[in-house]
Amino acid sequence: MRTKSLKQNEKKSPNAKASGLQLMLSMILLLFLVISFAGCSQKTEPVTPTPTSQTIEDSVARKEVIALVETFGSRLQKVALLEPEEDLKMDVVKYYGDLVEQDLLDVWLANPEAAPGKLTSSPWPDRIEVGAVEKIDSGLWRVEGELIEVTSVEGPGGMPAALRPVEAVVANTVEGWRIQEFVMGAYEVQQTQNTPEALETFSLMAGTVVLSLNAWDNELLELPEIGTPLSESIEVLGQTSDTFAGSFVKTVTYEDLELIWTSPKDNGKTFWLMRMTTNQPTIQTPEGIRVSMTLDELKSAYKDLEQIPDGRIDPENAAYRRSLREGYQYMVFEIQKGKIVKIEVYVELP
Repeated sequence: MRTKSLKQNEKKSPNAKASGLQLMLSMILLLFLVISFAGCSQKTEPVTPTPTSQTIEDSVARKEVIALVETFGSRLQKVALLEPEEDLKMDVVKYYGDLVEQDLLDVWLANPEAAPGKLTSSPWPDRIEVGAVEKIDSGLWRVEGELIEVTSVEGPGGMPAALRPVEAVVANTVEGWRIQEFVMGAYEVQQTQNTPEALETFSLMAGTVVLSLNAWDNELLELPEIGTPLSESIEVLGQTSDTFAGSFVKTVTYEDLELIWTSPKDNGKTFWLMRMTTNQPTIQTPEGIRVSMTLDELKSAYKDLEQIPDGRIDPENAAYRRSLREGYQYMVFEIQKGKIVKIEVYVELP
């Protein structure tokens, strides 16, 4: 019986080997499937393109071009366009010479009044805020932006009192980046706009319209709030006017006020407002002061009021003044019998 049992076991051994082999193959197949599934489930990380030398060069150039235009914008206020011609030419070279190409500099030196700069004491050019920057060729870029003008109310870096679109073409020369072309567009924010930025204290108001010093004539002359001019005259200043000889002065008289404008010599087409005078209660200051109001009301509105030392002693019959000396702006009130009879607002040319 024992011998038979051993023989039976020997007969079963081939089947046992086959079962073991199948189990091994199944495990290998399962392991292969697990590895394949794990490989498929992994996310493919995006490949970040390596910056080319041209991309890096353009990025650096763009920053340098923007910096150049911003520097140019910050220097505009240093070039006073109403100063004597020789002084103006010196300032054009001094402040623009290392920023613009020689050809453009020569154009401005030949006609310095056509150069960009500060035309009046207020508002003045504060900065250029760069907008679009475009590469138009190798070593040649176009920059678009806005020239921001401010007054003493906004201050440097403040909200704009006026905006002008500008466009510059900047070229990479042997001397470095230089402005090749520079063009300024028309003002976008009118000086007469009734906004907190335009509502300067050294102004007059006709209805809801603010009449600001240094506003341009085409902004005010057609306003219905002012009416139709009763008279208009233009005078060319003679040699006795010293540095302003040849400049134009335009006087426009209305029913309620008189406006005096000025224009640089060799221009005579565009004028800016330098003086306003009224003796009518229909015109008032931004603080509500107008002709016929009392001296006490005037003093209550303006704490910085001072009596003008013109020899008159009686405070009820005298002239009083407010001043913004750094902007050369003044507001004068003529008092008779304790009441305002005339208001004058003006810019004193330095």
